[in-house]
Amino acid sequence: MADKITLADISNIFELSTLHGRIENWVFQTSVGNSQQIKIIKPYTYTPNAVSTSLRIRARAIMRYCMGHFNPAVDPAFSDFIKDVYLDTIYVFQVPNALIKTRYMNIKFQDTYTIFRSDQVDPIYQGILNSNQSFTVEVPDEADLILTCYKDTVLIHSINLKMVDANFKIDRFFEELFELVNFIIPQFDYPDGMVFVTDAIIFAGTAI
Repeated sequence: MADKITLADISNIFELSTLHGRIENWVFQTSVGNSQQIKIIKPYTYTPNAVSTSLRIRARAIMRYCMGHFNPAVDPAFSDFIKDVYLDTIYVFQVPNALIKTRYMNIKFQDTYTIFRSDQVDPIYQGILNSNQSFTVEVPDEADLILTCYKDTVLIHSINLKMVDANFKIDRFFEELFELVNFIIPQFDYPDGMVFVTDAIIFAGTAI
């Protein structure tokens, strides 16, 4: 059996580049200032992250998609691109509750907001909100709905929610969803009145 890798074994690589990923019990990351970070894995620290919640499955699918289009190390557009994809991609939750953070609604500043859900006439919330709050939407059965957020009469943002049961394959849903996004529809001269799908709205589509 080979000896354990030590920090000295890889120190020479740092003269040429930075490292990302995991080697045995070492984790290599890059800080915002592009300096190398080295951490030792503590298993109990990562245990909660091992649970694949619907939000984590969504986040990983978004990251895979964005990394396939941009290299964050060299592309300055990556940050804006991934923020847009995070905002525009559908959310999937298991019934009966969806925990919605105000940042999902693109709320950046404390102010008075009104939030509607598409299956109800009256607003589900009207009052002061800031970017660090959250609220619960109760949906007892499987459903697809939209939440819209207004400041006065101005639409701030809307998100699509898909409420599913415990047997729903959320990872498969997002995998197929982003496969649809990657499909480029040829541009032809469409007859007047013909409706066609563009990649601008597929993020909120139904993949299964």
